[in-house]
Amino acid sequence: MRASYINLDEATARRAGLEASFAAAPHDGWTLTRFPAVTAAEMAQAPGALSAREKACFESHRRLIGQHLDDAAPLMVLEDDAAFSSVVFRYLDHLLAAPADWDLLFTDVALPQADVMVSMARAWGPLKQAQELRLMPLAGTAFSAATAYLVRGTSKARLHALLSDAAPLDTPYDLRLRQLVAAGELKALACFPFLTTLAAAADASQIRHDDEVHQRVADTFRRLMFIERDLAASRPAVAAIRVEADEVEQLLGGLLGAMTRPLPGR
Repeated sequence: MRASYINLDEATARRAGLEASFAAAPHDGWTLTRFPAVTAAEMAQAPGALSAREKACFESHRRLIGQHLDDAAPLMVLEDDAAFSSVVFRYLDHLLAAPADWDLLFTDVALPQADVMVSMARAWGPLKQAQELRLMPLAGTAFSAATAYLVRGTSKARLHALLSDAAPLDTPYDLRLRQLVAAGELKALACFPFLTTLAAAADASQIRHDDEVHQRVADTFRRLMFIERDLAASRPAVAAIRVEADEVEQLLGGLLGAMTRPLPGR
């Protein structure tokens, strides 16, 4: 099985971090290759409302997928601020060996709706204890982020064609995927608990779609929904968010936190 990550030539620290994370995860039968990212300078004159960096991100994903159209093997696509769990490839091997009805399978994704977040937080503990993995349909959700996902082998050519139709480039890559899922052009699922997460390098990302506070909330929540989450590592981020919250926001946060407890008898 193949995994490939997008990485700018000068981003050597990110490259080293992702490759070290891959090396630390049992990955028999999997290979990891680097795809040199398209630069903002290359896309500066490309038509569309996106920034040059956003256009370069879109084009990097499109070109990477385009390099793997010669067979029906699945492809794992990663950005270089991803990190692997120790169980990611064991779970993926099991999922890929079973009959599947999906085009895209995300191993980590942002789902910013409050009701969805509460439901996920409530389910994380029981699923982790039972060592179960849930596949969450993404149709009808406001998902974002394309840090780590699989493209089904038989879906690669169709996805590439759909991405090639996006000209001018007016919609960020992850939101274009969401549009295609919402329109029924693609079927997307997300693994939960998340099998990959954001590395520390993600905090310095140059591609942001939300304001800073909402982005930090989304990133911290994703890390807390990781199958091997590190609570201590998330405490400083949560503390910083709480400091900026007013009294009502802090009170509501406590109420929502209490709602994440598993419901009795369920």
